[in-house]
Amino acid sequence: MIGILISPILFVLSFWLFKTLNVKRPWLFGLIAALMPLVFWMLSPSKNANGYEGDLIPIKTEIDNISGYEQAVKLISHNSSKLQTEQQRNAKRYEERLQPLPTTVQDSLYQLLKDRKLRFPAYTLTVEGKDTTITFQGSSGDYFMRGNRKSKQADYTIFRHSIFYTTKPVKEIQIKENEEDTPGAVIKIKPKYYYTIASALEY
Repeated sequence: MIGILISPILFVLSFWLFKTLNVKRPWLFGLIAALMPLVFWMLSPSKNANGYEGDLIPIKTEIDNISGYEQAVKLISHNSSKLQTEQQRNAKRYEERLQPLPTTVQDSLYQLLKDRKLRFPAYTLTVEGKDTTITFQGSSGDYFMRGNRKSKQADYTIFRHSIFYTTKPVKEIQIKENEEDTPGAVIKIKPKYYYTIASALEY
């Protein structure tokens, strides 16, 4: 936007300068000078190169890549029994205050999802009766953070983006304003697939 405003000024100044110096075709040099900020503006990296465009706006690349998450759901569902066995085994060892055993199935699937270029490769699998929920979420290094607008104690509001698949009924929500400045949303992408944005105060 600034480049568009500066361009006419640069054209006039360059035209006047090169005309004063008796350079042939001063208008050509004026045009080149005017186009420079526009070219720089067009080639400069996007302000939202990391994909975040606002508090409750999903990352478009992950919405467009929903087929990748569908494939991931099939892969995880296919290994569901093995994953549950690992989870139950380590939950029992935790209760018995024993060292947890390596989660080889979970780790190998996580690496596979990373290799498939999913932005949210970390996942949790929850099976409740006949219902299955698989949540894909970014790591802590991928959270979005902005200055807090309301609370005097917390400096920032941190946003966690995730995609989840579930066989349970889910209601879409959008909380733009609340007392603590922790907006959130649940957005339906397609049947059984949802995009969630949750936030919390960061002290």
